[in-house]
Amino acid sequence: MKVPREASPHIPMPTNETGGTAGPNPIVSRLVPSFSHQTPIPAIPPMTQKTALRGARIIRLLLVHCREGFVLVQPLTSLVPRATLYRYVAALLADGSLIQRGRTYKTTAEGLRRLAEAESNVDWTLLERVYPPLQLVPTVQHRAVIELILVAIAARLASFRDDHHPAFVLFGQTLAWKTALARFVCFMLGLSPSTNIISLATESGESLWLRRDARGDVAFQRNILTALFLAFDEYLEAAPKVRTVIQRYLSGLTSIPFENSVLTIAPVCLVTMNPRAKASLEERTTFSLAQIRRLVLCDLDQIRLPDLALLGEQALQAAAQHQPLTVPTPRTDCQQYRPQIVRLVRELMTPEAQPLVDVELVILLCAGMTGFIEDDERAIQQALYNFALVTQTLGWVVADWLAVIGAFSLHSAPKAAEPSPVIPTRSASSLPDTIIIRRSIMDDRESIVPKFSLSEDQKARLVWMSEQEGVPVDQAFEVLMDYYQCLGERDLEHLNSVIFLGKELKLRELSAKAVLHYLKLMQGLAARNQTLDHLDTALEMLPSLERTGLTPGSVPEAETIHMAARLTASGVSVTEVERWLAGRQRRRRPRTSPDNEAALRE
Repeated sequence: MKVPREASPHIPMPTNETGGTAGPNPIVSRLVPSFSHQTPIPAIPPMTQKTALRGARIIRLLLVHCREGFVLVQPLTSLVPRATLYRYVAALLADGSLIQRGRTYKTTAEGLRRLAEAESNVDWTLLERVYPPLQLVPTVQHRAVIELILVAIAARLASFRDDHHPAFVLFGQTLAWKTALARFVCFMLGLSPSTNIISLATESGESLWLRRDARGDVAFQRNILTALFLAFDEYLEAAPKVRTVIQRYLSGLTSIPFENSVLTIAPVCLVTMNPRAKASLEERTTFSLAQIRRLVLCDLDQIRLPDLALLGEQALQAAAQHQPLTVPTPRTDCQQYRPQIVRLVRELMTPEAQPLVDVELVILLCAGMTGFIEDDERAIQQALYNFALVTQTLGWVVADWLAVIGAFSLHSAPKAAEPSPVIPTRSASSLPDTIIIRRSIMDDRESIVPKFSLSEDQKARLVWMSEQEGVPVDQAFEVLMDYYQCLGERDLEHLNSVIFLGKELKLRELSAKAVLHYLKLMQGLAARNQTLDHLDTALEMLPSLERTGLTPGSVPEAETIHMAARLTASGVSVTEVERWLAGRQRRRRPRTSPDNEAALRE
């Protein structure tokens, strides 16, 4: 039986390719998941280190070849052996990166995401280094929810503010790794699943809260109020009164008034549910639009799941055996980056979804991520990457959301209404004090496109630049040529020196003045046929000069040092010079040989 496709009265719902909707309130066309959770998914055989790069290039080749629409993959057999090619096609079909129609294939939204991740040249798995069991979490969406819960806990512990704290909702059909995710978080934090995961079907009344006696004293208080993390399992199975109590935990507040006192709400909460078979998001979850703004929701029915019967327990076993994670303290509350984060959120979210996203909540997630990632810009990117992965299941993000995040920079100015591709000429005096080096530009990139007049590496960089900036390849090349003409006295060798220096020093920023001084120094040494070795020798003399009372820089002292060098080169001994000075003090001429006297006269 199919559910009628009546639209939500609040938000229009465009249809996506899976049969549901891409809007904020997706329509469920089936009462069961779109993909079976029982059928094992064929996987690519384990690759050795020697063949790993080749496998990644084949996957990327397939995703690029099929991203424009349903096409045959047979032409690619001229580049990849047929058996190898179709083995990778089967694996990409299994994980949802490709879909098939007859003999043709098309890259799905999941495949485009994977392709964009590869082309962004950014490591989105940084937290796996902090807590390795994250590598075994079944899907990237589950991992994103876990990481967001982790940074939400960090932000709550930091007490940056007392409101707008997020709660999380996982909804989907049975066998979607909802309760298992809650257990994973408990193991990760060293908590007991039996205590911190509450089955709501067994709760009633005020059992999740506290009770007072006739005199107003606290007769009962649930110890869960002081926990780091709390999971409410099977939300829709709870009695209405119990759900009312749960709303206190989901309010986004760290403390709420209760009778004549104030109660502190410590835990970050996760709600799991099997959604109702309704059309709109509000009807499926029973949350109002105002409540949805305080939540981070993930629709697990919209993602391809692996065989959880085979893979689901691996992550739980690894987390149970691993040392519990200590939540670090965030370094900044990210309030100083509010304009940049607001602009990024608006670029990521569709116009229909923007009213449903609380920017203050997102800023808190970014703040929590600074406890795990040292670079603030990279922390904001990672937090928004996870947030977009989760909300993509609701159809809330734009199609090229990953490219938007990859292009984000805290140092870039807001885009103009109609930006010009021409880069104006700037003199050395107008250079900014800091040069921002985009790490992805300096990294080598593998190419999957056929060879032509440019090298493979340079062609891939040019194609990547055009996709990163959203312009045609020829226009990107034209901008590069225009910029070269505007360089003036600075040539490509100077630019390459800046990039090389940044890579060697492992810096994101270089002082423009320091770079210009470096270039002038190298030009001055080259003009005198000298190298940095001569400079090192001169610098080694500075301490000796300072001990003798000489300070290089003034004209008289420079002449004195020059005369001392001439005396040394003439062969006059120190003893003779001292005798000469002693005689001068006694107002008489020193006795010297004719040759030495002539040298002193010079």
